[in-house]
Amino acid sequence: MTQRTTLAAFRRSILVSFTAIILALFACSSNNDDSPSPSVTLNPSTIKASGDTLLVTLQRLENWAATKPGLLVRIKASTKTVIDTIQLNFYNPSSSVLSNGKLYVSLQGAYNEDYSIDVAKSGIAVVDLATGISKVLVTGTQLGGGAGDIALDEANQILYASVSVSFGNSPVKPINLAAKTVGDALPNIPDASGGLVFDKAGKKLFIGDKPGLKVYDPVANTTTTVGNQDLPPYSLTATNSLLLNFTSDYTTGELRWMALNSTTLSGALSFNQDSKVYAAGENIFILERAQGLGTLSCISSQSIGDASQIKQKRLEADNPYEVAVIGTKGYITLHDANYVQIFDVSTCTPSEKIDL
Repeated sequence: MTQRTTLAAFRRSILVSFTAIILALFACSSNNDDSPSPSVTLNPSTIKASGDTLLVTLQRLENWAATKPGLLVRIKASTKTVIDTIQLNFYNPSSSVLSNGKLYVSLQGAYNEDYSIDVAKSGIAVVDLATGISKVLVTGTQLGGGAGDIALDEANQILYASVSVSFGNSPVKPINLAAKTVGDALPNIPDASGGLVFDKAGKKLFIGDKPGLKVYDPVANTTTTVGNQDLPPYSLTATNSLLLNFTSDYTTGELRWMALNSTTLSGALSFNQDSKVYAAGENIFILERAQGLGTLSCISSQSIGDASQIKQKRLEADNPYEVAVIGTKGYITLHDANYVQIFDVSTCTPSEKIDL
């Protein structure tokens, strides 16, 4: 009796173990690639706001290498809950533009062993927010390199993209949204890695060309260089009335500005050399990326020249990437954290977090 009981128990244990293995294998094979794993760094990058919805892209790097397609996570801001996750068509999302219910996302792609860009994994995707479907707008092969910063001329349905061909070689190319075709590179722009901003009222494109900030006139197909420049452009944004140009030589960083209808920069505020600038309405946000913890600085365009009016707060993670605003609340993506940081726009004070 004892021997039979022991044998039966042994058989049951074998069956349970076998069942557990099968279930584990099934769980692994059923894991959808567009579901973020909490055990890895998701590398949040761009963030945009559409009504009460936050649109957050994830790079999902492994040892700084892009090994999986990028993701778009939609979050209901008022409840701080994830709505869904959409897999994008290429790797390593770096810039996004929201327009008429569609999110255009540039994806830099993956790097080969010789540090050239794998253009098969680069391109620009367009996500229809009504259907949640991501489609290819243009490929990295069509662009001739990795897709970088993008800016949209809504009136003429032209998307401008900086294209990373090699180090120091990033031309700007226009993309016809209706035809899904890529035009010739804009004249006299060798390295547009310092940002793009399209001025809708002035119908011109500001380009952070590393030799200096430039303005492109689409009608005349000409570029002019902005005056009073000291350091190369590093990041661009615009309020309703000002162009903000964060400049850096990787040792010194300054925020410069000018009226959108001007051709000469004025003023200067010093910040960490590795910073990005964003704007929402007349609110300006500077994201300083330091060794350790990043900082958020807030200032209004009305007091841009007064350093004493800058509110600055320390963040709990490094490498803040981008800012979006809904009402009185701001939202920051941090490349080294698996959450979105909420802050109060008026006080610049970080508060809650939204887990991704």
